[in-house]
Amino acid sequence: MAPVHALSLFEKKLGPLDQGDDTAELAAALEYMPLAIVQAAAYISQRAPRCSVQRHLEDYRKSDGKKTSLLNYEGGQLRRDWQAQNSIIITWQISFEYIHQSWPSAADLLSLMSFLTDRASQKS
Repeated sequence: MAPVHALSLFEKKLGPLDQGDDTAELAAALEYMPLAIVQAAAYISQRAPRCSVQRHLEDYRKSDGKKTSLLNYEGGQLRRDWQAQNSIIITWQISFEYIHQSWPSAADLLSLMSFLTDRASQKS
């Protein structure tokens, strides 16, 4: 998506933004991927005022280092387009870490559901 459309999507999801540079940087970090932008905006709005665009950008940059281990996991194959960008995975990872800290039982349930889905698809 074009940068101007990415900023417009953030504004649509978060309301008027006075964090212009941070929003533009986050949109660029998310590689202007609409799904990643919507995920990030939902995360920011749910955690406001404790989470801002700037805070999410910082978390994203920290998680960027973790993606290597996640994406290079050799125990199984991630079924995804290897030409696709990693911003969606990183954004999801940030959200999952928050869920894990806030509601460990919900994180356990999501992990179990993911495991069972993966096992079922391997048998198909």
